[in-house]
Amino acid sequence: MTKKILVMTSLAGLLACGAAVAAQMPRSGSCGWENLNLNKSQVEQLQKLRYQHQERMIDLRADLKKKMLALKEQMTSSQTSEKTVDNAIDAVSAARSRMMKERFRHMMEVKSVLTPEQWKQFRKDMAQRRMHRRREGRGPRRGMRPGGSGMGPGMMGCPRTGVNPPPAPPTN
Repeated sequence: MTKKILVMTSLAGLLACGAAVAAQMPRSGSCGWENLNLNKSQVEQLQKLRYQHQERMIDLRADLKKKMLALKEQMTSSQTSEKTVDNAIDAVSAARSRMMKERFRHMMEVKSVLTPEQWKQFRKDMAQRRMHRRREGRGPRRGMRPGGSGMGPGMMGCPRTGVNPPPAPPTN
């Protein structure tokens, strides 16, 4: 059972690191496409891809939450067995894996819409945004906060409209 606690502590640490890395994008109102010189067809394709990706991620996030809840229940139960907890951990890992694969698949779909030059610029812009977020030390995305929807600003850095009000300014 000590091994299971160690595994769960490690998983919690990874989750916390993931939340820090996935910090909130700047709220410039753009989708990160301004430097790409997209044509109208590309914009429409990317918007459609983004919507489809977000729709799939809703289901995947819900599944992960259910798996994590089941794991929590197994770990706190007085009638649990090591095998049951093992299976619950495997289910959580599989749910996370499905989410990672969906994110990768989405990025490959985005890449297929862009020219090689646009893709290179897009990757450069995304790297700059990641560095900016790290330097700013921004906290977890809206979706990772209590009461958040779990959607975050989206893979492309586009702000969500009409889903959640903007976060309150920090109080000093």
